Amino acid sequence: MRLPPSKLAGKTPEEQRENTLSLIRRRAVLAAVVLAVSLRVVGLEWGLPGPAHSASYHPDEGTIYGHALQMAKTGDLNPHFFNYGSLPIMLSALVLKLTGLDAPGKISAAHYALRLVSVAAGVLTVWLAALIAGRLFRSGWAPALAAAATAAAPLAVVNSHYATVDALATCLLTASLYFSVRLLDEDDAKWYLLAGALAGLAAATKYVGAMAILPAIAAHAIRSGSLRSVLDGRAVGLVAGPAIAAFLIGCPYSVLDHQAFLRDFAFEMRHVREGATTYMLGQPPLVYFVSQVLPCALSLPLLCVSAVGLAFGIAAFGARGALLGGWALLLILLHGSGKEIFVRYAMPLVPLFAIGLASLAAPIDVDEARGLLAKPFQRGVAVAVVGLAVLWAALVSWANVSLMAGPDTREQAARRLLPEYMDGGSLGMHKLPWFDTPPLLFYNAGPHYPPEVYFDAAERMGVELTITGWDVGVLRIKEPERFVSTEFDYHYPLLADQPKPEAFYDALQSEYALESEFSAPLRAGPIEFQRPRLHDWRYVCPEIRIYRRLEAVAE
Repeated sequence: MRLPPSKLAGKTPEEQRENTLSLIRRRAVLAAVVLAVSLRVVGLEWGLPGPAHSASYHPDEGTIYGHALQMAKTGDLNPHFFNYGSLPIMLSALVLKLTGLDAPGKISAAHYALRLVSVAAGVLTVWLAALIAGRLFRSGWAPALAAAATAAAPLAVVNSHYATVDALATCLLTASLYFSVRLLDEDDAKWYLLAGALAGLAAATKYVGAMAILPAIAAHAIRSGSLRSVLDGRAVGLVAGPAIAAFLIGCPYSVLDHQAFLRDFAFEMRHVREGATTYMLGQPPLVYFVSQVLPCALSLPLLCVSAVGLAFGIAAFGARGALLGGWALLLILLHGSGKEIFVRYAMPLVPLFAIGLASLAAPIDVDEARGLLAKPFQRGVAVAVVGLAVLWAALVSWANVSLMAGPDTREQAARRLLPEYMDGGSLGMHKLPWFDTPPLLFYNAGPHYPPEVYFDAAERMGVELTITGWDVGVLRIKEPERFVSTEFDYHYPLLADQPKPEAFYDALQSEYALESEFSAPLRAGPIEFQRPRLHDWRYVCPEIRIYRRLEAVAE
């Protein structure tokens, strides 16, 4: 690749070579951004509410949409809901209002528009990771690797498809880190202010974002060369002041409606501390987070190479690398300390690991990093391993978005069942139809709708609907002709040897036959990957089982 002659005129051969390399590196970052966009828009229509089902297949999208719609229609900026920060709801309400998608009958288009906000945040995070890597490691090649790894990481790809808080929170956290990194080299008040303000906006999205003031204060201490400087009132004030102000701008009713805020905030803290939804395979929370969540988020090869990169960054760049590694370690300890751990909790770690991986490119053009990879052969091997790890992650991501672009298992099960109920019949489920169940009754918002909504819809179809929970007696008294369950019903309760689920499935398997089973392999071309069963990773294409009473089979 050569620059146009007009760009090369009057330059020495060395300058010409450097200009050509610079162009290649910029185009490599651009290619990573294109990859990020491509992976994030494929399958973006997955699970949208519409004619077949009233709510999204993602259980949290309806919460954001519902509160944003109410805000857009009424003009009331109090969301009356503080389990998340208010900024995503306010931003979503603005999008709905500006696009006219707060009108009736536009629920599918509205969800799609809000998903585009997550896509934009995910792509911007890729660019920010490139900027941070270049400044942190002073390498021309590091930005391209950081961007490529962030673009390809499975969790970043999949969660950028959802109209939820995680992609936006990760983007804001990464932006705050970028301005913190600038403080390593520049004692400029505006970087303190921007790092703090972005941390405040991140906290107004997900409360954990409040921790993002720490990298800025740590960067100040590193540049000052003294740990005591973390107590510097000027530095702390320049970071904390804007953080508080930005949080109040993004979540104003945390003060104006402080009782509701404290109620919901306390619920979330209790939820994380006590657990309710996820099952951690009998492992301690931190072990589960490191051994199960992080490999799922990044893919195991990318996780391993990125961890080596973080260690290499600390060894080669000292405190500069330690700023990144320490922030990553703090987030791991924080998210690995509770009894409720979702894969999405690892989202802010994705760009951090990607930036750490990029440190392995520094020996190519940074002299201070060559002591560890002194020989060209060693550097070539390192770059090849990094490239293969990124490629593997991209393939895993492609396999996941291919599932999102194809027919979901819920829809396959519904197409199988609906013809059977043209003339009525009886149907059993563990719970009211929700995000994981086949769309048979149109309504699928679970506990967000009153139970009579579902029973009335079933009655209009001529279907006798039975909700059993884990009560074997209800199953035997009602004797529904068919029983539908999903892996969200049975997998972890049976894995944990819970007595009631075991007794229920013993009865179900003795009195019913497994009529159909719907599952989706995770494939990229001829390569098949193992699908983790972690809770929120299986929102797409959960396993569905349809049982039929043995007496009905005999008939």
